[in-house]
Amino acid sequence: CVFVYAAPASRAPPAARLRRPELACNGLPQVAETMPAEGRGAAVLLREWNHIVWDKLAYGPPLPDNSKQLIHVGFFDTRPSPSLWEMGKAAALFNSSGVVVHALLAVKPVAADVPSGIRVTMMKLTKRLACIYDNFAHNSHGPGPAYLIKTLLPWILPPEVPRIILLDTDTVVLRPIIKLWSVFESFGDRAVIGIAREQSNLYENMVGRNGGVQLMNLVAARASATYVRYLDRIAAGRTGYYVGYLGDQTVYTFMGREAPHLVHDIGCEWNRQLAFHFNMSNATQHCSRPCGILHANMRQVKCVAKLMQEEPSCSNWRKIIDGMTAGVCPPKSRRRNYPMIQKNILRFFPDCCVDTGAG
Repeated sequence: CVFVYAAPASRAPPAARLRRPELACNGLPQVAETMPAEGRGAAVLLREWNHIVWDKLAYGPPLPDNSKQLIHVGFFDTRPSPSLWEMGKAAALFNSSGVVVHALLAVKPVAADVPSGIRVTMMKLTKRLACIYDNFAHNSHGPGPAYLIKTLLPWILPPEVPRIILLDTDTVVLRPIIKLWSVFESFGDRAVIGIAREQSNLYENMVGRNGGVQLMNLVAARASATYVRYLDRIAAGRTGYYVGYLGDQTVYTFMGREAPHLVHDIGCEWNRQLAFHFNMSNATQHCSRPCGILHANMRQVKCVAKLMQEEPSCSNWRKIIDGMTAGVCPPKSRRRNYPMIQKNILRFFPDCCVDTGAG
């Protein structure tokens, strides 16, 4: 069956909601006891994954024969009414013949709602994935459980997709997507995820990660006993960490500290985050490299992404910044933050646009 992910209603303190170690999924009985314990989880996932009938889970254009040589970009939405229109607008900036755009959904969409050129994959959880996810759901709250399904995508996507760039719909791609795809070539031998650092003070004493832009080496993740074991342990509460409401990016933050070989740092230019609600400083917000992706990851500035997806030129960017006082973007109801938002955009994000040579 296809799961629709809902957050637990309880908001109990973290310590009260961590799963007991014996509920971990790494010891499912289907695995031969002769196999080393550290490899059992990955073996079970692969065996279940190999039995999925992918044609029953996909809608839209079929994957071409040369799929493994193409660029794959995915958008993720577990809501009962997924925003396929937003995915289409975000993808329009880079969609071309060399790119396959995926919509990863929990609910089957109405065919007429799927934008042209977008391939839909329904997210089906096999037995062991469901076990890990159920533990995750008890170790997080709010939207956290929905976000955490992204850590399990290696076993949700078909073998014809060896790697994927996963984007939030509030991102604006400003440089050729092939330049971001080429970052995979700099991954270490055991790296499974490429992710930029959090550019606010959200995680305080840790090097935080932001999940708005992710490069996932799906082949490496499927083969990595370490990655599977880490997901299993943190989901079950064996690490002592409470994941909370930010989901996957908190998991990758912990992983970057405890298993750094699994995480590859992508440049700050590929996830320029507009959020200022966790405080900011020059050290976290400054990025000396040309802006590649603008990420409007704060409620007050979600409208910025929509306007820039329509027209990413630098002349439009200047109009958006200069026109903030009109109360269109950000809306009038949130204008109390306008002076700070405008000041910081001018300070840290002036080049987050496409120079067309006009104006």
